[in-house]
Amino acid sequence: HRIGARIFTEYGTNDYVTSVIGTTEVDQDIFSYGANFGFKFHKNMTFRFTVRRTNNSPVDSDERSRSVTQLGFNLVLGEGTSEWW
Repeated sequence: HRIGARIFTEYGTNDYVTSVIGTTEVDQDIFSYGANFGFKFHKNMTFRFTVRRTNNSPVDSDERSRSVTQLGFNLVLGEGTSEWW
């Protein structure tokens, strides 16, 4: 059995033109952070739990900032044997 954990951050820009007529271009600064915990309980089976928070801040716009919190649960079957742990 093995236990692993990691923390992460991401920063970038979400910039695109929408396909809906009459709407404006989207231009947001994105900042995400979170953690991932894994428990390998069999040779090729891992259970993972992820928590992530993403903040979207519009650039030069009257749009509201918004934040999203995500929780994820994964059961990974048949992973390769070349993992770092």
